[in-house]
Amino acid sequence: MRTSDQQARVVGQLALGIREGRLLIGARDVEYRVDDHGAIVVDWVEGPYPSEVAAGLAAYSAVGWLQVDAVAPDPVHSGTVRADLLVDGLPVTLLAYDAIGMEQAARVARPKRALSPWRWPSPLTAEGAARDTVLWTFDRDLGLVATVVRLPIDPQGPWWTEDGTNVAVAPQDMPPGVRARRREMIDEFRDHCAILLRYGATWTPEDADKWMTAELDRADLRAPDSVAVVWRGRCIMRRWTGQRMEITCAEPPALAPWTYVPSAVHASLVRDRSRRDPPGSLGIRAFGNASSVLRVTITSTWGAPSQRFSDSPGLRW
Repeated sequence: MRTSDQQARVVGQLALGIREGRLLIGARDVEYRVDDHGAIVVDWVEGPYPSEVAAGLAAYSAVGWLQVDAVAPDPVHSGTVRADLLVDGLPVTLLAYDAIGMEQAARVARPKRALSPWRWPSPLTAEGAARDTVLWTFDRDLGLVATVVRLPIDPQGPWWTEDGTNVAVAPQDMPPGVRARRREMIDEFRDHCAILLRYGATWTPEDADKWMTAELDRADLRAPDSVAVVWRGRCIMRRWTGQRMEITCAEPPALAPWTYVPSAVHASLVRDRSRRDPPGSLGIRAFGNASSVLRVTITSTWGAPSQRFSDSPGLRW
């Protein structure tokens, strides 16, 4: 049976939710598949009970990231236990063999053998441009978290099916060593990016506001929708609508992904377009780096919109 786009999407959502929520701790031989009847099956050996995994997935419904309708789990049959759910309208079966429960699985889980560190690609730092996709996950301690997946731009077209935001650094902050042909493509990409970014370094907030005002008031059509300046522990972001946001963190961790902040804040506004302002606080993390989670505070004020916004009263995004 050929897997449909919707099935592939739900499998990806399940895999991300289970991974980010550490819902299959202590499990082995985990498998994702689509059976002959079109149902998505996730099965594993040992580890937690399916009802526990289903409850963890259902938490995502509360934040609007994943629609999960759980059905009562079946009783244990010969060491096998299952739970049946509907996820975004598709049937999903969670099936465990010799499950021992999440608490027991966490207690007996052995640390993995130390491996060479693996790092998710950082194309914005390496090339000066990226496409950021924000996936909303749920952390037991932090609540709603914006998980930012940063991907390189692809001249052949998007190969990531989720919506994304084009982000580029200003020419003054372009990293060295980018090949000439790639640099030409990034320069063209920058002219149509949604967020233009600069590193604050020794800038004052007044310096940042001066630069952002100049960029948003550019007369040509290449002016970005949003501009941002980032420091470690702080970000100032402005949009062409006249909105100005200050994003801060009292005690930023050493690996805090501050260049991810503008995309996460932008996504929080797009996620609920009935809101004019972002949430007062937000958890943000870089995909693939569990230690990068930070909780930021966001203050939003409104000023005069850019001339381009005034000339386009029907546009908001």
